[in-house]
Amino acid sequence: MTLCSEPDKIKTWCKEEESKRYPRRQFAQKIKSAADWGQLRQLLDTQEVKQYQANPDIGQAAHQAASTIREANPKKWEEARDTFMYEWLQASKLMWTSRQVSQTVEASASTVTPEEQADIDRLNKLADWGAWKNARISLETLSSSAATTLKEKFISWKIKDVNGEKKNTWKALEKRIRELKNV
Repeated sequence: MTLCSEPDKIKTWCKEEESKRYPRRQFAQKIKSAADWGQLRQLLDTQEVKQYQANPDIGQAAHQAASTIREANPKKWEEARDTFMYEWLQASKLMWTSRQVSQTVEASASTVTPEEQADIDRLNKLADWGAWKNARISLETLSSSAATTLKEKFISWKIKDVNGEKKNTWKALEKRIRELKNV
């Protein structure tokens, strides 16, 4: 046995001991590394992961992974996935809020006038950046709820990740939202 291989063997032994002592950690890492909903759902459905479902570390990893996947693919995300995550996370006492539920809570928290609702409906119909530009909607006239709706649209279109006019519009929208919060 050479001296060079001993540190590697010690590292391997430490990992094995940690896996024996905290077997759930390996599943938490696998859950966090899930790249899409199919991978995540398969992991969460396995018997090995289900035995640790009530563990907060596993619940937190599942919540984090599902949130990341939902944010990355908002158009593909379905209400059934929200329902699944809500039920799955109950064992670990973590809450999962669907997009529809959170939008309903936001809407009920502040009363929306018919004019504001018309603006929100108009914004929800926008399909892309080109439709936004053609609509010629002024950021300065948007209500708080309409500005939030537009921000969600911009996030799904990845507007803040691009330079130029789109980035400037994103910054102007964030400024408008800050102004509305200070009122």
